[in-house]
Amino acid sequence: MESDKKWFLAIIFLILGLLAGAVAGFYSGSVSGQKTGKTYGYETGMIAGVAEEKARVAAEADAAAKAAEVEAAKAANPFVDGATNPFTQTANPFEEVKVNPFK
Repeated sequence: MESDKKWFLAIIFLILGLLAGAVAGFYSGSVSGQKTGKTYGYETGMIAGVAEEKARVAAEADAAAKAAEVEAAKAANPFVDGATNPFTQTANPFEEVKVNPFK
């Protein structure tokens, strides 16, 4: 009877030890997974941030190059846009006259 009690207690303690080990292992894996996820998320965010910054800088450089091109074209020819060309606003004296000689 005494040996049955020992075996029974040994089995119960073995089961409790297995459960405690499983809980501790699960918790340790969860913490490790969170750290890995945070590291991966940080690295991914940094990569995306660097790519966005490069795209923004490239867009600003393109805009500056286009603005410089327009300014150079205006400097070379002051009549590039119609507002500064005095000949685009020249009045045609025959444009407003609508006389029908056959009337």
